[in-house]
Amino acid sequence: MKKIISIVLFLSIIISQAPITQADSISSNDSQIYSILSVHYTWRYKFENGKQYKRKYDATHQKYVGDWILVS
Repeated sequence: MKKIISIVLFLSIIISQAPITQADSISSNDSQIYSILSVHYTWRYKFENGKQYKRKYDATHQKYVGDWILVS
């Protein structure tokens, strides 16, 4: 038991004395790059001449994808 306590004490002293390096700070003037990890699609519906159509909508980029598809 004394051996375990002495090892833990030794390691804690070594770790506490290790030099701490600080990463370069990012100033507020630096530009940041963001990337989109996923694209969110929804279906948009419309009725025209008594028929229902649907079209896929890219909600992330706010634009339609593809053409209108006749549903019924």
